[in-house]
Amino acid sequence: MRTNRGKHGEEKENSAARIVGMSVAGVSVATAAVAFGTVGTALGAEAEQPADQPENPVVAETRTEAQPAEPTQDEKDEAAAKKADASADAAEKDASDVKANEVDPAAVARDDAAKKAADADAAAKDADSKVSDATNASTIVKDENAKIASAQKDSDAAKAEKVATDAAVTKATDAVADAQKDADGKKSAADKAASDTASAQKDVDAAAATVAADTKARDEARANTSETVADAQKKADEAKAAADAAVSAADAAKSKSETDAAAVPGAQSAVTKAEVDAKTASDDVTSAQAAVDAAKKVVDDASKVDQNKIDSGVIGLLEYLRDNKKIDEATANTLIQRAKDYVEESKTKGINLNYADPNDPGSLEMLKKSLAMYPYVNRLRASEGQSELKVDLATLVDEIWNLKWAVLNNSHASSSKMDKNTTHALENLHAEANSGFPVGTVSYSSDEELARNTFDGWYTGEKKNFDDYVKENPSYEQYRYDGNWVGQPKNPKGTDGHYTNLVRASHKAFALAATQYMNGNWYTSRSGFAGASDPSDAQLSVSDFISAVNQYYAAVHNPQPTDAQKQALADAQTKLADAQAKKTAADKAVTDAQEALTAAQDAAKKSADAYAQAQQKVKDAQAASAVATAHVSDVQNATALLAQAQAKLDASQKALDAANAKLAQAQGVQKQADAAYASAQQAVTAAQADVKKAQDAQAAVQKRIDDAAGVVAASQARIASVQALAAQKDALLLAATAAHTAADAAHADVTAAQGVYDAAYAKWQGLLAQAAAFRSEAASHRQAIADRAAAQKAAEEAARQGAAGSVTVAGMAVGADGKPVPARTAMYSTRLAKTGVSVEALAASSLVALMLGVSMAGVKRREE
Repeated sequence: MRTNRGKHGEEKENSAARIVGMSVAGVSVATAAVAFGTVGTALGAEAEQPADQPENPVVAETRTEAQPAEPTQDEKDEAAAKKADASADAAEKDASDVKANEVDPAAVARDDAAKKAADADAAAKDADSKVSDATNASTIVKDENAKIASAQKDSDAAKAEKVATDAAVTKATDAVADAQKDADGKKSAADKAASDTASAQKDVDAAAATVAADTKARDEARANTSETVADAQKKADEAKAAADAAVSAADAAKSKSETDAAAVPGAQSAVTKAEVDAKTASDDVTSAQAAVDAAKKVVDDASKVDQNKIDSGVIGLLEYLRDNKKIDEATANTLIQRAKDYVEESKTKGINLNYADPNDPGSLEMLKKSLAMYPYVNRLRASEGQSELKVDLATLVDEIWNLKWAVLNNSHASSSKMDKNTTHALENLHAEANSGFPVGTVSYSSDEELARNTFDGWYTGEKKNFDDYVKENPSYEQYRYDGNWVGQPKNPKGTDGHYTNLVRASHKAFALAATQYMNGNWYTSRSGFAGASDPSDAQLSVSDFISAVNQYYAAVHNPQPTDAQKQALADAQTKLADAQAKKTAADKAVTDAQEALTAAQDAAKKSADAYAQAQQKVKDAQAASAVATAHVSDVQNATALLAQAQAKLDASQKALDAANAKLAQAQGVQKQADAAYASAQQAVTAAQADVKKAQDAQAAVQKRIDDAAGVVAASQARIASVQALAAQKDALLLAATAAHTAADAAHADVTAAQGVYDAAYAKWQGLLAQAAAFRSEAASHRQAIADRAAAQKAAEEAARQGAAGSVTVAGMAVGADGKPVPARTAMYSTRLAKTGVSVEALAASSLVALMLGVSMAGVKRREE
């Protein structure tokens, strides 16, 4: 009994349909837009690709002057892809929000409305049923009274039958009890008969065992009657002799066992002593090996290049001179500390002395390189009639500092930067005009060349300047060997200070230094000279200094152990060989002693086993002798014993026969008792079946009575219900109408909720479609980048293979049909093909988009 849902419900359905339709249309348009976007992106991207392709010189156009760099097409496509990805991310976030805030709540509201509508339908159906009962009450009452009368009749008949079934059940139950009682009695009789049979069987078994034993005794007695007393005595005598012989053999075995056992402790002591000696020999080898290892380490260490020594530069040289007594220890330590102080001070002044740097003036390499210059000094001074100078080590340490400072400052170092011991030292710096060489080459072909070039500038060139000026101004001669520049006029012929410093008469000692350093992209070599009028105590002749530097250089670059160290290693190796030989002998002694111990132990065990076997033979022989002696008496009494044995056998056989008879009787009784019990059990089973049959009949009758009572009760309740409903018929009709109205309203709510859900769902799907479109756009841009890269690679390959370009004349190209077409048309046709979208598909997509737009406009007008 449904009513019309009305205009309001239809409007909700129509609105929902329009929303769904618009959403679907929107998705379709978005999909079409994706297709156009894909094609457009591909064509747009491809349109800029020719700039990356090899250009045919025939059609090359005149280029304008270079403009500011534009982003490449790859950069543009990547930027567009990132922008599309960002838009897709935003759309996906919006879609997620719509799903959570609109779609999911709308689905819950729709499902709730559907449940309420189902409940309203059930209520309307119930109301219709009550109205039907109220309308047909008289007919229903008549039918129910007929059912009551029929049921009462069947109940009365069943109750009459129940009296007989109750009696049958009682009788059958009593019969089961009687049959069970009889069966229990017969089971007791059967159990007793079985027990009697088992007892009789035990008696038979015992009697049979007795017969077997008596038969054996009788047979033995009968056998004894076949042997004479003399034969039995002979056997007894032989057995006695065998026992005596066994005793003698056992005594001998015992003696040997005791002797062999006594040898074992001595062999064990020998093993212990040999092991102690072997341990001592092994310890000696270990000690000797340690001595060899220590001596070898000394030799190896003495043969290793000590890089620290090399890196210490002038400090290591001073230590070597001190340790070899070339200079006083205290003076050497003072100079060593000065050299170290210079390193630390250099860090604060930006000089950064580093003796480990082979190009540093204080390095071992530069000290050795400077040696070639030393002989020049005294040779040139001698040519001027001046005294020979020694090498002053304090001045050397200072000159290293001065040269490094001068190189970095491109100037002479002042005397104030020198130690008090060399306050009178004059420093010269020389930079050869042609001393720069490209990186990777040496500055000079040899140290000698460096020295020669250095003194060509310092001495030869400047001496000429001095001599030339003396010719013009003879009074200038007074400054030649004075070297005092205070008040000395400037030489207009050129520099001569290095020359006068070299030949200065007051000099008593000197030092030289050299370095090689980077000057831009060139290696440059420089040398420094310092003369000292008040030198330190640490002086060596030039030859001694050169010899010492060369010896030290060779010692640190190719170190060798001393003869004493070599001899110590040889002595240790000899002692090790002796100790190893003694250990080998001691180990063999242990092996021999262990083998002797094993042999002694084996012999002791073997003789002990032999003694044990001999003792067992004594026991066996003595037992056999006893049996043989007893057998003599048995033979003597054989006839009497045979008669006794036979009589005993006859009696046991008679007892066995009686036991067998008793067993047979017991078995017969058991068989009869078992049969009687089985019969009684069958009677019990039959009586129980009768009880089951009677009980089933009784239950069937009772069910008829119960069913009739149920029918009566149900009909009476039905009559009361319809009579009550008949009294409320008008109210029930109103209630049914209200229930149907409520159901219609609930269904209208379902429709409205479905519309809201559909709209939210369409909105959600639309956002997802937008996100997909943006993702597709990003993919298209990146595919365009990949396509350009592939095209570029193919073009380069074609260029390598001498492929001719397809462009024929300026602005024209060869089309797919082989005819000339505008180059731009051919380009877009080719790139459209790469997108996988045909011209027909593109046209169809355009038509679909146009129709969908018209449709949406029509929906808009109808709503208005």
